[in-house]
Amino acid sequence: MSKFRVPEQKEMEMVQHAFAELETVDTLLHMPPKSEADRITASDLHDYACGDVSVAKRTKSALMRFPAMRGILKDMVAKASDYQMPEAIAASTDEFPQRRAEGCKVRMEASRAEADHHYLIIELDEGRKIPSVLTLCDVEGKFEQLALPPPRRGVIQVTVTNNSGIPDMLRNPKTAIYLR
Repeated sequence: MSKFRVPEQKEMEMVQHAFAELETVDTLLHMPPKSEADRITASDLHDYACGDVSVAKRTKSALMRFPAMRGILKDMVAKASDYQMPEAIAASTDEFPQRRAEGCKVRMEASRAEADHHYLIIELDEGRKIPSVLTLCDVEGKFEQLALPPPRRGVIQVTVTNNSGIPDMLRNPKTAIYLR
């Protein structure tokens, strides 16, 4: 009979993280595509992380089929972003917690005219880099991206619908926000 020491919690997390990384690399290198249209590469992940909407549908489909790729994509998005808001700092009673990063504030308000519409408002400090893409990542690794219009007097305002999934993601204070 063999004796085996059960790893402690911290060791187990390290083993799980290492296994997930190995599984992701193996998936990227040996992914059997259903067709040429289903193929996704590391450069496609990078393009999506940088806001290329032409690969969004394929990337989201691949993330559903290969969940291990989500961690790599989240790292790519974070490294490509100019503003990062990993999660809301304090719990809020507001429907949409307001988020802040150095030089930037993100908030959402419900439309008074349309019940299923919301206004995503991004306020930039003067002289700060102007983002063109908003990327959201929830705790399950679901991603949503939104192209942003140019700001007017330091404020970017975009209308989003409930069907976009963005309002639901921003209700959760643990959803990470990245601006590039």
